[in-house]
Amino acid sequence: MDTIQEFNHILSSFNIKASCLSVNKVDNYVYYDVKLHPHAKVKEIQKYSDEISLALKKPGKPSVKVLHELGIVRVEFATPRESPLRLFDFFTNDNVPEGGLV
Repeated sequence: MDTIQEFNHILSSFNIKASCLSVNKVDNYVYYDVKLHPHAKVKEIQKYSDEISLALKKPGKPSVKVLHELGIVRVEFATPRESPLRLFDFFTNDNVPEGGLV
């Protein structure tokens, strides 16, 4: 399970002056919202992104996004889907009404 404490420990192990505020999982993404401490730089997180991924045992390199309006940096990982995405299900719709377009 991904935890705030685990991510904060990883940040401090790389001497990144920041704190994880929250961890969220949406569909097949896990993202960490990070607040930088004074004088910290986003480049520090970007520089150690591979090492952060290894420490968290994630399958790939994270996407690091600056969300200016929220004052945070979002570190986002794509995770494997638990069930396959069946595209054919999206192309069939039995609820389409009969008749022509008006």
